[in-house]
Amino acid sequence: PMVRGLAAILVAAYSGKSPRDILEFPIESIFEGLHLKSFLSPLRSNGLNSMIKRVREYALEKIVNKEGLS
Repeated sequence: PMVRGLAAILVAAYSGKSPRDILEFPIESIFEGLHLKSFLSPLRSNGLNSMIKRVREYALEKIVNKEGLS
């Protein structure tokens, strides 16, 4: 349930944003504001960071493909 909850927060935060907006969005500030990191084990914190990284990588891929950059 914890991982699903973290994923739900990411979905809610990124929903409706363009790939560029996702890259510029300070998602870490949301988690800091909620003080969630203090409740996460190192393993869960690493998992959260991996989810954020993957979403940003996907957004960057979309930008690169749209602009025809390599």
